[in-house]
Amino acid sequence: MMFDSATEANSERFAQFLKENFMSSNVIPTEAHAQLGRAERNGAVLKHMITKYHADHPIQTPEDFEQCLIHLAMLRTRCQGMPDTLQNSGY
Repeated sequence: MMFDSATEANSERFAQFLKENFMSSNVIPTEAHAQLGRAERNGAVLKHMITKYHADHPIQTPEDFEQCLIHLAMLRTRCQGMPDTLQNSGY
């Protein structure tokens, strides 16, 4: 998980949550504008993909959302290096 140096992401509680869920974190320095831009663009793409997925498969429970994230993560992993594939699949 990538995030900027905002204080809400730098707490012990959040660090413990990441550790318990086998997630790693990467704090992007405030002056690293290119990295921040990439992270924000990636978030925007993910939000768009979730919106499109929700239109086809309504997300009504936390389990539905988890399935959505798993599906989209697998799709993005499968399509790495093939940028046109995501558009052709509708996401």
